[in-house]
Amino acid sequence: MAANTEWGNGSANHADIELSNSRGDDDGAEEGAHLLPRHEPDLEEPLSRRGDTSQRPSRKTAWLSGPQTLRKQTIQPIFSELQSSPTRVLSRMCPTSRSRRRMQAAFLALWLLLFTVPLLWSSMPTTDGHGQDVVNLDCIDTLFKWKNECGLDGIDCRPFSNKTLAFRCPVGCKDVKILNPRLVGATDVIFRPLVVGGPEYRGDSFICASAIHAGIISDGSGGCGRLDRIGRQEGFPSSQGHGIESVGFDSYFPMAFTLSKDPGVRCGPGEFRGFLFFVSLLFTSLFCVFTISERYFFVIFTAIFLHVGLVSDPPGASVYNTSTLPDHLAKLVARFLPAMFCAAVIYKFVVARTLSNIQAPIEKTILWLGGFWFGALSNLTFEWIPITRLTSHDLEQQSGAKLALAFIIIAISCIVVQQAYSLWLEGRLMRYLALYALFIGGILFCLMIPGVEFRLHHYVLALLLLPGTSIQTRPSLLYQGILLGLFVNGVARWGFASWKHQIHFAQTVLLTL
Repeated sequence: MAANTEWGNGSANHADIELSNSRGDDDGAEEGAHLLPRHEPDLEEPLSRRGDTSQRPSRKTAWLSGPQTLRKQTIQPIFSELQSSPTRVLSRMCPTSRSRRRMQAAFLALWLLLFTVPLLWSSMPTTDGHGQDVVNLDCIDTLFKWKNECGLDGIDCRPFSNKTLAFRCPVGCKDVKILNPRLVGATDVIFRPLVVGGPEYRGDSFICASAIHAGIISDGSGGCGRLDRIGRQEGFPSSQGHGIESVGFDSYFPMAFTLSKDPGVRCGPGEFRGFLFFVSLLFTSLFCVFTISERYFFVIFTAIFLHVGLVSDPPGASVYNTSTLPDHLAKLVARFLPAMFCAAVIYKFVVARTLSNIQAPIEKTILWLGGFWFGALSNLTFEWIPITRLTSHDLEQQSGAKLALAFIIIAISCIVVQQAYSLWLEGRLMRYLALYALFIGGILFCLMIPGVEFRLHHYVLALLLLPGTSIQTRPSLLYQGILLGLFVNGVARWGFASWKHQIHFAQTVLLTL
């Protein structure tokens, strides 16, 4: 538990007032003693509130300003000798500040080398047996585009047949699903990969998910294959294969394709996600354990942001590109600069207070950094929660989503009570209540705007909840780390997505009736 340290000089103030109220007789002293407790809440306020009676709370809200003796929350380390040993070792190895800076620079250079070399190697363009480039596909790439993007009679998506393509798919395409309803015949497809038919697949099927369904590649490691366009096909039966159930379609479609393995395709070394995760986790852990200053936050933030944006959950790349790394780097740089501005604000008002002068580096690494990685890998760690997006439509469509949301609300409510109590002990509850009242008012205002739908992205949720973790307690370390990870994952993967989305005209009409 966090230790409590008294603030202020309460006993001296009591003595001064007792002397000033004394009238030299027993009745006067007794009267002053009776009246004194009524003024204790004002006397125990922090120095910033003393002397300004206009800013003091009323008696009805005085209890929200904190206890009579405010207590700063600090972490008293468990096994303090063990937890202080890394800094002692570092002090013996690098006794001067210059030697420590050199050590940090060498350590950063080593991590950069171990991170970039495998990344570049796995992103090198490859060719097939005929010398043609193997194109990199995204998990949602298709031959036949959605809606009317192929033009009249599909002229913009030709040729429909007699063309082959060597492709490479990334890891994790099995879990990439359609988030908006799409009709396939009489079937409304949503929250599942779009795979129609098999072994002849309809032209608008996800190519990589179809390759997993056909057994050409694996979901865990991705892989390469060959696609052949076979033109018009009559009927696409539903089938089950390698954890994916395809959708049936009992009519014709102008384009279909088949998939096969091609030994002549040089697929390259594959993705080094496991190795790169080990490198990044080891680097950030050692940096967090051996570094005392809270400013290391920016180094760890940058390292995890790069890992998410380039390795664990990169954004989509251009269609049919021979290397995805240039696209990933371009999107990462565009998102990293505004994200660093947000990180600077978060550091100044939230992180600095939590990590300042903390004397438990091992606990900090396990709770804060562990939570950071847990949230940053939310595409894997939160995959079991049956909630894709916090919208009324998705909550109605997904099985178990409402029950999961109820448990999440209960958990967050318990955490809010716990954090509010810690803020109350420090005398900071009133200002945070005002801040969150402003947040709630803004959300309610956004909900009343007609014609658009409010969507609470997880990076927005993280920004809203982070101020409540600006306390140095063990639970705050964990909560703050998870929220920082959610922010990094949301921005690095999806960018600063708008929290207002236009809804269909028919839905708008129904909402206004």
